[in-house]
Amino acid sequence: ELNSIESSGINAEYGEKDEMAIQEIRDQINYIVYYPIGRKYISLLPKEPYTDEKVIAEQAEIMETIKAKVSSSEVTDASQGAWSKDRNLSHMRSLQAPDLNQAERRIHSQPAPEPTSSDDFFLVDHGR
Repeated sequence: ELNSIESSGINAEYGEKDEMAIQEIRDQINYIVYYPIGRKYISLLPKEPYTDEKVIAEQAEIMETIKAKVSSSEVTDASQGAWSKDRNLSHMRSLQAPDLNQAERRIHSQPAPEPTSSDDFFLVDHGR
């Protein structure tokens, strides 16, 4: 655990490069936990490196937003959490859908209805 490394004083053995690597991992944990719902997920570990500047910029913006919210204590630093066996993370306030009220959350948590469109694009060809 990252916490046990720091609290045991072992951190003194690590250099600045190692501390930067640990901070990058902490930032990545927060990115994963607090990634906004409703936005297409931009993987931290893509199969091929991103080449689209728009995607790279969007990922950087999301990362910076989350880092700022963690720094200002608006959200709990997920990388500092003690992970229990039951994985209870209810103490964390998510950035995901922060503006939804209770009624809106209930609506969005329900499964989407089956499409009723007769558009040929959505029809499945069963070999007929």
